[in-house]
Amino acid sequence: MVVESYSNTCVIMQTINRRTLYILPTRFGLIYVLLCGVLLVMAINFDNALVYLLCFWLFSLFLATMVLTWRNLDQLKLTAGRADPVFAGQTAMFPVGVEAPDRLHPAIVVGIAAYEVRIDCPKEQRVTAPILLEDCVRGRVDLPPVTLSTTYPLGLFRAWTRIDLPSHTLCYPKPMTIPLPTHHTMVEGQGASESAAHIIRGVDHFEGLKRYAIGDALSRIDWRAYAKGQGVWVKEFSGQTTTEVWLSDADFSGPMEVRLSYLCHCVQALTQAQHAFGLRLGAFMISPNTGDAHQTRCLEALALYQR
Repeated sequence: MVVESYSNTCVIMQTINRRTLYILPTRFGLIYVLLCGVLLVMAINFDNALVYLLCFWLFSLFLATMVLTWRNLDQLKLTAGRADPVFAGQTAMFPVGVEAPDRLHPAIVVGIAAYEVRIDCPKEQRVTAPILLEDCVRGRVDLPPVTLSTTYPLGLFRAWTRIDLPSHTLCYPKPMTIPLPTHHTMVEGQGASESAAHIIRGVDHFEGLKRYAIGDALSRIDWRAYAKGQGVWVKEFSGQTTTEVWLSDADFSGPMEVRLSYLCHCVQALTQAQHAFGLRLGAFMISPNTGDAHQTRCLEALALYQR
């Protein structure tokens, strides 16, 4: 096995081993053999040289096809790159490349139990076959064993092999929108266990109202406007202190998967708003930060929590 690294992508290359390459006649191949047997019986009964010649020619073609079918998979090289992360319920796409080092390899079927792709692999070129896994579940998603098969050239034989390519991706929780999330913020100098359960802000002067966004204090919501059906508005005051939002699975009720989905939505919304936030999952904690790298780290923690 050869491992090549291209920036952040790990490419695993494997060459098909002849010892793991199998071949058997297809249903059409068995009928073909039966037909050759009938011709042989007719040649013996009628002592006909032409029928003998036809029978032996067909049987030699059968044997030659077996060799050609087997060689169509021999020495092919497979590569598998890491798939992009997905959210629960989405389809993960694993790029599996097939490379022919010496000659054309036509009519190759690449796939898993529920999905197959038919490709032609030219000489000294790599063809990528997208392997799709539907309805992914939160956590680590591993690429199942990949099956390569072919019935080239006449469909009399089917050759196949199965290869384990150590490729995986992550499935994040499915984001679920919540109307009014609760959260924790940490006061500067306090530990995680001493974090306050509210946003600390200045109250010097009232400036106006703004639309509610994740990270705003519930105590600043204009409940009168909300009760009148005018939407969720937040009161703004001058001298507000910048705070760090803390997200925790304890902030929400319901099954764990639902709570993680709420947190996933909060992580995306806070990142889009460029608001610093931290994440607590049980005893695990990620310090407050901002940016795409911080979002990715939090989503990975949500994907792997209790897995």
